[in-house]
Amino acid sequence: MNRTCRVCGCTDEDCSQCIEAQGFPCHWIENDLCSRCAESPVCVDNKGRGLFISQGIGTQYFTAFRKDSGSIARVKSSYLPLRLTRESAKQDLHEQAMRKGWKLITS
Repeated sequence: MNRTCRVCGCTDEDCSQCIEAQGFPCHWIENDLCSRCAESPVCVDNKGRGLFISQGIGTQYFTAFRKDSGSIARVKSSYLPLRLTRESAKQDLHEQAMRKGWKLITS
């Protein structure tokens, strides 16, 4: 099965644009969504961090940001709980961004 990312168009055979953008290859989050695109920021918080939805071990999704080291850290807040779908986690983040006045990023 040859996969293609629905956002950036990278494939199993060619993720050169992801390597160029982030310095390392992407991996598959969904059958048609690569890790670089899945981790595209939804908003920027008051600390200047690009927040995105990430999937943890198993089936739970959460709001995260990239540390300077490149690792992913979860944003812990009662307004941003673990969710069973990416869509519901993204909705939580959108609502929190509206409450806090964070800059939303449109794609």
